[in-house]
Amino acid sequence: MTRTGFDIALKELHNDLLRMGSIVEKQIHQCIESLVNKDVELADNIIKNDDLVDDLQKEIENKCIRLIAKEQPLAIDLRTIFTTTKLVTDLERMADYAVDIAKINKKT
Repeated sequence: MTRTGFDIALKELHNDLLRMGSIVEKQIHQCIESLVNKDVELADNIIKNDDLVDDLQKEIENKCIRLIAKEQPLAIDLRTIFTTTKLVTDLERMADYAVDIAKINKKT
């Protein structure tokens, strides 16, 4: 992969991270909304969409692993990739918390 190809792969990784963050942000907003409004249907939707976040986490982590293995990045590029893996783990955990809140909402 050329440097241009590597830069494109890093940009795609960044876009995937933004997309995942946007989905998690929406889930957090929706779980609060469902709790405040006691909206069980919205809670069900949050629970159903949890697999989307889980799958996106795996996909992004796999892209990071492939980039490290194929490109052997150094310095800032390597830090960017490792930071991405840490961020997707935290985002996935936030999505799990949103699901937990949605499950609590269904019980009340």
